Amino acid sequence: MSNPEEVGFKYWLRWQVPVCALIFVVPAVVALRFNKRVTIEPLNSYDLWVPCWRKLHPRWLLFYRAFAFVSMASLLYQIVASEGLFAFYFYTQWTFTLVMVYFMLGTIISAHGCWVCSHKPPPENGERTEFLERDLEGTGSTAAVTFRAKEFRGAIKLQSHCDQEEIQQRAGFWGYLMQTIYQTCAGAAILTDIVFWCLLVPFLLHVRLDLLMACMHSLNAVFLILDTSLNSLVSITPL
Repeated sequence: MSNPEEVGFKYWLRWQVPVCALIFVVPAVVALRFNKRVTIEPLNSYDLWVPCWRKLHPRWLLFYRAFAFVSMASLLYQIVASEGLFAFYFYTQWTFTLVMVYFMLGTIISAHGCWVCSHKPPPENGERTEFLERDLEGTGSTAAVTFRAKEFRGAIKLQSHCDQEEIQQRAGFWGYLMQTIYQTCAGAAILTDIVFWCLLVPFLLHVRLDLLMACMHSLNAVFLILDTSLNSLVSITPL
């Protein structure tokens, strides 16, 4: 029977260990290099709960975040129920929990934003402009109609801007906390899943792969990628 210390030492001599280290070290070095050459756009509370797709109602983003949170919470509960608190010995469970916290916070902020949107709906500029133009068609000459229509468009645009300014306030503590968790767990989840599926599963035969383990190492990245395609969180742009 082999010595446990010898087995542990041989484990660190495997080629997968430095490869895993490079997968984490190289992105960290690149991030530190670009960190000094980026500009961060101001974060508005409006950006936290409004989708980037104009025709998509914020309720859909709310429903998606709530679904992602419930699904991840249920999966984490099954993992802890089957393996106990020892499940948090692994890095994956911590990143999975961090992603779940992001969706929990995003669900609360989206719900609050939808409540604000329902009480202060933005004016329908296109419909109101069309209505005013129809109303002006028979009231005077073409020049007068054109001039008054421009005035109405300017007034509508100004009112819409003011209504939007009431909603687009600077994000507070919880907003910046949500963005920080989002940017942290996104990289952590992607790197964790890459290491698991590209190195551990193909080359380490003792890895126990079942449905729960597969979902644990895939749903976190999938949910984050889908949320990224929907949300309006500000990005970091290189100078």
